[in-house]
Amino acid sequence: MKQILSRTTPVPLLADANRAYRRAAARRLRGPSTFFVMLMLAGASHAEHAPAVEITGSYFPSWMLFLVFGIVGSVLLRGVLIRIGIDDYMPFRVISYTALALLITFALLLFGARLL
Repeated sequence: MKQILSRTTPVPLLADANRAYRRAAARRLRGPSTFFVMLMLAGASHAEHAPAVEITGSYFPSWMLFLVFGIVGSVLLRGVLIRIGIDDYMPFRVISYTALALLITFALLLFGARLL
């Protein structure tokens, strides 16, 4: 008969492993990254209601309007970049112009949301 060998190192209990994991997670949460995340989330609590824009009697979320502005701004900047000649050298044009539209959208949401 074959003899089954037991482990030579003891297996830690599940509670000890969970405790060690929680301590390691708590150490990771300390530091400047937690401060910056909390700082960014502090601005999210000032909204009293969902921002909406009235267009011809219907209410739309303001991010939809700013997304349209971002897409239009990206198309206009594409025309400028083609005229200058930079468009020929841009890698991954679809991704670049999508990112540009989102950049314009988020900038308008961040700085222009109070204008509506």
